[in-house]
Amino acid sequence: MTRVADGLPSGSTIGKFHGGCAIIDALGGQNPVILHPSDAFGKLREGDFFAIFAAEANAAGYRLADTEKGNLFQAQNTTHAELEVGAGITQMTADGCFGKVLIVRMAEIETTIVIDWQVFDPLEKKLLFRAASTGHAKIESNQYNDTIVEEGTRAAFKDAAKNILANPAFVAAVTDPRAAAPGVSQAAPPATGTVSTQIANLPLRTKSFRERVSDLQRHVVTVRTAVGSGTGFYVAEGLLLTNHHVISGGDRAKIRFLDGREILADVIASDARRDVAMLKTENVGVTGLALRQDKPDLTSTVFVIGSPLGQDNEGTISSGIISAFRTTDEGPMIQSDTAITHGNSGGPMFDDKGNVVAITVATKLDRQGAQVNLNLFIPIADALEKLHIQPTLAPGSAPMLAAAPQAPSQVATLSAPPRGAPAPRQIQVSMYPAAGPVKDGGHSNALAGVVEGVGTSGTFTFARPDGVACNGRWTTLQSKPQSGSLVDKYQKVTGLSASVSGMVGGLAVGACSNSASFQAEYYAVPGADSGFGVATDSDGNVYKLIF
Repeated sequence: MTRVADGLPSGSTIGKFHGGCAIIDALGGQNPVILHPSDAFGKLREGDFFAIFAAEANAAGYRLADTEKGNLFQAQNTTHAELEVGAGITQMTADGCFGKVLIVRMAEIETTIVIDWQVFDPLEKKLLFRAASTGHAKIESNQYNDTIVEEGTRAAFKDAAKNILANPAFVAAVTDPRAAAPGVSQAAPPATGTVSTQIANLPLRTKSFRERVSDLQRHVVTVRTAVGSGTGFYVAEGLLLTNHHVISGGDRAKIRFLDGREILADVIASDARRDVAMLKTENVGVTGLALRQDKPDLTSTVFVIGSPLGQDNEGTISSGIISAFRTTDEGPMIQSDTAITHGNSGGPMFDDKGNVVAITVATKLDRQGAQVNLNLFIPIADALEKLHIQPTLAPGSAPMLAAAPQAPSQVATLSAPPRGAPAPRQIQVSMYPAAGPVKDGGHSNALAGVVEGVGTSGTFTFARPDGVACNGRWTTLQSKPQSGSLVDKYQKVTGLSASVSGMVGGLAVGACSNSASFQAEYYAVPGADSGFGVATDSDGNVYKLIF
């Protein structure tokens, strides 16, 4: 969360406190206290609302960026948020009473708040979602003071946050921002688990760098995230390398070519310690650069292409020599005097024939923070090893990606479960077209469905009667939404009206192979894997879920 704005008119009245909480009340005749927005917020600060939203989002199973100091979307070290949430307080009422029976004082307040929620994608620079939710709270206390008004505000905001986090459209927007933003190009979905990749083993080039420079520049791109930019380069069709710190621990990035084209990329593998990452994009006619895995000679001439200080300087070429070979805690490094700066990170270093020998990673600074022309590069052979990339296919072959065993302590993709986590659990789902026949003691025409990763988040897949395959992601709901849920909306169609008390719920969104989208809402008894739900797709089909 990046912003909470008070949109209430200055000096407006939101309610009052009056005497008479008790039937026999010594304070019943006391003049009422008029409440203004300043009374409702009191000593509350933006960070207090951030913390409330963070707690509710965590409880609902959302993945948040660093929450230090209450900021959900600005990590201090590794992970930066891909989406930002803002909340504007547009309406508020607070009415309470205070009283005294004998020597016992009492007070209560009822607070209602309306929040205008917005989800913003800083990478695409567009609003993905906007909707309002209402929160209501009643606070009782054995004493009347200013804090009870603030507590009412806290509790009402918490209720509003809980309601918006269970909103299916909100879940869809933050689970798959591309689905919520029509017109955004689709790249392949992120892989789960460590990726082992085979790419074409391109022959080393023999023409000079100068003769090939235009073609080399086509393969080098600017990699932009929500918090900055770096450089990357293609090693095969649809696959490119960059630094881990360039993608900032995120799952996606925007790729910009020298000709101005822009597409989206998904992070499919990353090694934070070695500071390398592999991204996947749609195929755009760029086949990959030749990779030279042997060690270049000391003093040999090398070239670097990148986007120093951002895309305004994309395609910049600098040159130098191999100055030394170093061994660091992170692994072997090539030292060079080739000029680099911020924005070059993740770009390729070439030999004098235009073969990639290393990846730009860092420059050293003196005590005053000035660059001293001691620049470090990761040998390309080391980067390939850490990312499980094997140049073994014949030239012209398309890359092949497959799941690989998790390397101990070193390589892990961003979407992999923590080490030691149990394998994702699966629930088999029987899906029935809502309008289809239902027999006594059973159902007919069941469709196959699977919910995987129950208890955290995971996948939801099924096949429609017409053979169309549908795949999506789901996230946990703590309880059934108060209104507007799929189970409520299609209760008459499906005949589902069972209580969800004691169940764990999930909301799934995804796409089908015929370009239709779908969403599903379901509830299960924890541990028993029995429950029910409803799925709908954009083609107008409604399905009952029984598992």
